[in-house]
Amino acid sequence: MSVIERMLFKAFFVLSHVLARGRVTYLLLGVLNRFQKNFVSVFYTYAGSEAYIRRYVLSGLVNATRWYPTPIGIMKQGDGWGLVLASPLLEKEFLNKDNQDELRGLVDRVHQVARWIGAERVSMAGILPSHLAKKGLPIDKSDPRPATSQALEEAVNEVCDRMGIALTQPVIVLGAGGFIGSHFVAHMARTGRSVMPVDPAIGITELPMELAGQKCVLLDIARRGTIRKYINQLWPELTLLNETYPVPAPSVVKRIRAKGIAIYHVSGVDGFVFPDLPVGYEKAVPCCAVHEYVQPIGVRLMQVEVP
Repeated sequence: MSVIERMLFKAFFVLSHVLARGRVTYLLLGVLNRFQKNFVSVFYTYAGSEAYIRRYVLSGLVNATRWYPTPIGIMKQGDGWGLVLASPLLEKEFLNKDNQDELRGLVDRVHQVARWIGAERVSMAGILPSHLAKKGLPIDKSDPRPATSQALEEAVNEVCDRMGIALTQPVIVLGAGGFIGSHFVAHMARTGRSVMPVDPAIGITELPMELAGQKCVLLDIARRGTIRKYINQLWPELTLLNETYPVPAPSVVKRIRAKGIAIYHVSGVDGFVFPDLPVGYEKAVPCCAVHEYVQPIGVRLMQVEVP
C-alpha cells in the first residue's frame, strides 16, 4: 500500500467513524436493506498488530476508536453482501481480564449494528470466536466452523496437488485442540483422511518426528506466533499451510524458507472485500466471515516468500 493509499484509508476511517457514532447511518441502511435484502451479515475484525494500527488509523484516534467498531468496507460472498467492521485492537487486549466489560460492550455494539441494518448473521475474526465461547458471550446465530473446515480441507488438497504430496499422507495440524482445530480434525476424520494433531492443550507438544523426511502438509491453526516454537523441528519435505492471522512475520518466513520449506497462506474463500483487507487477505473473503456455505466453497491461497 502506497503512502497516498494509506492517507486516503486513514481519512476514510475518520469519516466512517464519525458517521457510525450514531445510529442514523445504520438505520438508513436498514431501511434500504428491508427492500433490497442485500446485506445478510456483519463481519467484525481487528488490527492484530501495531504495524496494522499505524498503517490504517491516525495515532490520535486509536484510543477513541479502540472499543468502537467502525465500518471499513463491504464484502461479497456467494449471493449476499456483508458489512465489515473493525477497530484498532490487539489479541492481548481481548484476553486482558481488566478489559472484559469493554469486550462485552464491543460485542453488544456489533450485534446492535446487525439488528439496525437487518443482517441475519454476525461473525468475528481471529481468536474472538473461541474466546467469546469461553466467556459465554454471543458470537453468531450459526456455527462458523463447518465452512472454515471445508475451506481448510480444500486448501490442504490444493497444496497437496501443487507440491506433489499424496492425499494418503497424514496432515499435521498445529493447534488441533482449539475452537477451529478440533472441528477440523473431526471433519477430516469423517472424510477418512489421516490427521496428526499437535497441541499442548491435548497433551501433544512435539511434531510427529516419525514422519521426518516425508512430504506432508503442516497446517497451522494455532495462536499467532506458535509456529516459532517448532521451527527447529521442521524438515525440508514439509509444506507449511498457514491459516493463522496474520501472515507469519518476515523473520519467521525467512527462517522457515531457509530450510527449503514452501509456505502457503489461506487468504480466504471466493468473493471480495472492498477496500481490500491487509496483506494476505486481498481479493478474498476471510474463512471466518463466510455467510453462504456451499460445496466447494472455493478457497484462495497465496504463496509466501521472504519480503
